[in-house]
Amino acid sequence: MPFDEIRIEQFERDLASYKSLKVRIERRVKKILQAPYERSDALGKGKWEDFTGKRSAKIEGGGIVFILAICEACIQNGWQAYNHPECGDICDNQPLQRVVWMAIGGHDSAYGKK
Repeated sequence: MPFDEIRIEQFERDLASYKSLKVRIERRVKKILQAPYERSDALGKGKWEDFTGKRSAKIEGGGIVFILAICEACIQNGWQAYNHPECGDICDNQPLQRVVWMAIGGHDSAYGKK
């Protein structure tokens, strides 16, 4: 059973700039939702930002990176303080099988180095 999803405002804004790749992006999103732990990589403290509690996934050959969080991992590991401010509005402190899509873009853009 696929995980639920929430897309924060930043992700939606980023996604709008990839209109020509929308079908490909949505296809990849659906695949990730089927098995988010297996189809994404855990991040940690990065060069530009602390990515504790976040994960990344790529669109093969497209140079596009997703930044996401998985609610159940966040709650179980106490990572709430590390996640996006919008998570505070949607988090109910329950370890739900839900993916929160935070950003999408080229490598530097998705990781916050613009």
